[in-house]
Amino acid sequence: DDNECQLGSDNCQALGPIWVCRNTPGSFRCERKLCGPKQTLLPSGDCKNAECSVGFESNEQGQCKDINECQLPTTCQRNQRCFNTIGSYRCINLINCGGGYALNTEGTQCVDIDECAQGTHDCGRGQICQNRQGGYLCQCPTGYTTNHLKECVDIDECTRYAGQTNVSSLKTVICVLEFASTSLVATAANALMDTDSDPMVEHVKLEWQPLLVLDEPDDLAHPHEDECLAGNVCDHPDDVCINTRGGYRCNTISCPSNFVKETEHKNRCRRISSICREGDTNCLNTPGSYSFNFITFVSNLAIPPVGQLDLFTMRGPLWSTTTVSFTLDMLDSRAPIGIERATKEHFRLRRTSHNQAVISLIKKITGPQEIELQLTMKMYHSAGLGGSAVARLFIYVSQYEF
Repeated sequence: DDNECQLGSDNCQALGPIWVCRNTPGSFRCERKLCGPKQTLLPSGDCKNAECSVGFESNEQGQCKDINECQLPTTCQRNQRCFNTIGSYRCINLINCGGGYALNTEGTQCVDIDECAQGTHDCGRGQICQNRQGGYLCQCPTGYTTNHLKECVDIDECTRYAGQTNVSSLKTVICVLEFASTSLVATAANALMDTDSDPMVEHVKLEWQPLLVLDEPDDLAHPHEDECLAGNVCDHPDDVCINTRGGYRCNTISCPSNFVKETEHKNRCRRISSICREGDTNCLNTPGSYSFNFITFVSNLAIPPVGQLDLFTMRGPLWSTTTVSFTLDMLDSRAPIGIERATKEHFRLRRTSHNQAVISLIKKITGPQEIELQLTMKMYHSAGLGGSAVARLFIYVSQYEF
């Protein structure tokens, strides 16, 4: 037998560089050139190691195929589920962390994200980022305020207080204005009521005391009279007396049907029965408690440089296995003709820590007017609804700015 491949009498080279000659008894065959494992055949006839993109690997035939990262036990953290995608993967948290929180490295609980340290905040030029649980604050240094571009600009005190030539009086006015901007914040931060009987929710009742009556610039000796301190000013003994500028309000709390008033907290109504039959969605969606909370402040109350004034805090259980959702609704606002009525845009609801939310005032409200808000908290255990609570907020804005 003549070996045409060795004699060069074959015509395989005419087919191209990827073809080679193989001798057979009495003849020959032209076959495609074979490359080694994980190699590909180039048009030039050369063999090249396969080059795959990130997330892909070469098979024995030199073809790139997707890597299933979920087959590796260390791809995702504990309490995360791995989902393979083409060329990548996703880790889905089995524990749902709220805004401003993320799973720790062990994947066991939600921890605060320090946006200031990570540089993920959106503070403007000159502002100082201060981390908070579940968020952060952008503040300007003392003597500066924030403009519409979120930049810190100098406060021109000489222009703002023009015409006030008495130095001692001017200092008094400045001190009073600063108190008006900060006193409500301090009250809100320290007004959490202890609710050992109800671990699901903590309520805040603010009893804000207005500033002193300034009949004369130097007269700081006559505080506003608080009629509620006298006692028995309301007709019904269970009424809640709220002091307002120049008067007071008596508020009667009426529990909804199938609810009774708590003995320890007369501003709260609890459902008579907390037991629900399996599959009874109407029962599960019925709140476990209602609280009635009353806030009063002066007309056009100044908003601090941080851009918000905290009014009310609501907190659910702190267990890492429980998640909570909050919803804020504007139920009503009443004001005389000519006074702009408050809207939901005057308030902000934000998460401040795990299962905790705060209602803040972000725009000035002109009085007199009455506002009613409703904050609903729903708890979820293992992705199922476990209960809810409702807080009603009644806000009375005085007609006076002092």
